[in-house]
Amino acid sequence: MAPNSGEKNMQNQRSKSPLESFLGLFTEVHPGEGATVLLMTLNVHLGCF
Repeated sequence: MAPNSGEKNMQNQRSKSPLESFLGLFTEVHPGEGATVLLMTLNVHLGCF
């Protein structure tokens, strides 16, 4: 493995969307997970009724 491979992987990662940045205030959200987290949250809240 090349010594700079970690830096290269960091550059290839997507940045967080505004939704994911907002959700990141409450929990750990990786880039691309915003819609899934929002859907799961809605599902849990609807399940409480």
